[in-house]
Amino acid sequence: MSRRQHQERQQERRHLRRDCPTLGIRFKGVIYRTMDWSVGGFSIKGSCPMIEGFEVGDEVTGTFGLSGSLPEHQFSAVVVRINAEASTTGFRFSHLYLDGLKALENLLSNSQQVKRNQGRKLSDRMR
Repeated sequence: MSRRQHQERQQERRHLRRDCPTLGIRFKGVIYRTMDWSVGGFSIKGSCPMIEGFEVGDEVTGTFGLSGSLPEHQFSAVVVRINAEASTTGFRFSHLYLDGLKALENLLSNSQQVKRNQGRKLSDRMR
């Protein structure tokens, strides 16, 4: 993907994306780790489309949670992108239960607080 295509995709996104903390996404008992995620969707790296038989436009169901814990929040998502060369798949949430939405919002809020604190520590060191 060219830099311009990447910038255009970034402009199309409505929600702030995070790559940390990693989420565990489970489809049919197989757990995948996210590359990045937001309250609007997520992307994963690996052979998910081939294993699961996904195609762009398919609506799929699964569960998610923090990586290392059991995925417990249910969702439905539409496959929006499959890049076979890079082994990445992008999903847009089509239905996210309230508990899952709150979990993602809490993670975003906590990660923003950590970044602010790190910025303060860096500026204190530079004085």
